[in-house]
Amino acid sequence: MGSCCALKCWNRASRGIRLFKLPKSPRRRKLWLLKIKRGAGWKPPDKTYLCEDHFEPSQFQTRCSDGWRKLKATAVPSLFFHSQSQQPAARTSGAAPQGGLLMQPL
Repeated sequence: MGSCCALKCWNRASRGIRLFKLPKSPRRRKLWLLKIKRGAGWKPPDKTYLCEDHFEPSQFQTRCSDGWRKLKATAVPSLFFHSQSQQPAARTSGAAPQGGLLMQPL
């Protein structure tokens, strides 16, 4: 199973968290990589994922017939823990983040 590539994020698909592959479009992929901030030397492998926790609710389609959350075609991640003093809050499978640190858009 895959896991989130964002720094200080330990979400995995096996925990009921939705993961999204980095876009194939070079322009969109570059934008996502700039937001992820893994450094200029980081070359993500083909199977690199980012979890749903890094997207504002407005970045998702409102209704999906199959029940899965799907990103809009123009979605850009904006919620990250880039400061060394910040630690992500623990999350239970499929539940919304509760307590702990609230991620803010960049």
